Amino acid sequence: MITLSREKEIQQIENWETIISRAGFRNDLDPKSVKLEAIIGTYKFKDPVPCGLSGCHQPHNSGYLVVTDSGLETNMGNICGGSYFSVEFKVLRNRFNKDLQNKRRRETLQHAQFSVDGWKEEIEIIRNESEGADWCHGNIKKLNNKSLSPDVIVRTLSKMVRDKSGLIVRTRLSTKDEKELMEAQGGARKEFVEENIGFLKGFEAFYSENNLRDILIFNLEKGLRELGEVEVDLLSDSDLQRLVKWVADVESNIEQAKNSVVTHRALLEVGNIKQLREILETPEDKKLFDSLVKSFS
Repeated sequence: MITLSREKEIQQIENWETIISRAGFRNDLDPKSVKLEAIIGTYKFKDPVPCGLSGCHQPHNSGYLVVTDSGLETNMGNICGGSYFSVEFKVLRNRFNKDLQNKRRRETLQHAQFSVDGWKEEIEIIRNESEGADWCHGNIKKLNNKSLSPDVIVRTLSKMVRDKSGLIVRTRLSTKDEKELMEAQGGARKEFVEENIGFLKGFEAFYSENNLRDILIFNLEKGLRELGEVEVDLLSDSDLQRLVKWVADVESNIEQAKNSVVTHRALLEVGNIKQLREILETPEDKKLFDSLVKSFS
């Protein structure tokens, strides 16, 4: 396979005959009588081809295509280039590799721009379908809002996330029998005991990596706006690198959003979330919590 770097594109050529038939190509170029202008391509074959430098002519499976300041072209291996042209070749090789990499990045982004509308439609569905991401995110915010959710619920959920455990634990006064048992077992009497009263599915919805607003709005929608509007040919090297990396993660981020919605729905299922009512003690807290759960529908 031969890769030629054109002014604004990459050209792939299968046949070596196409290269040696170019008007300026020479297969016996004297390296002492020429000055390298640029590296214009690379090649890699199963069957080696002879080096185009007159002092070598050894067969190489891979190497570079170069052009001189007089417009002549030839091919040479990596070692030959370093041996005959020293630092000059290394500078041109680094420049070529960087330019080729940026051309590939531009091609990646230009291709990705055709997918922007499809990705936007997919995100729109994720956000606005029945019990979609917007519904999920809005309701989970209510659970953490101290004006809408009892303080004990907010504190309990926060502790569950810190502990990375879905166990619902209730703290209550210890009974006389429990205190006597503690003492009989050699421990101190405790005024309060903790008991597991349930398991909350989907509590991972509170993890930062499952924040639907961050995934869908601040990451995907913001990035898609930039990708759809940007002039790829005018991007700096650093912006090319950043956007290509972002594009590579789009599909996995969309999948992450879908999985996060499933986790949120499991959490917000009425029978699941109502387990938290058992940790409430006051009628006021129970009334506030019942109103909160009712608002999910």
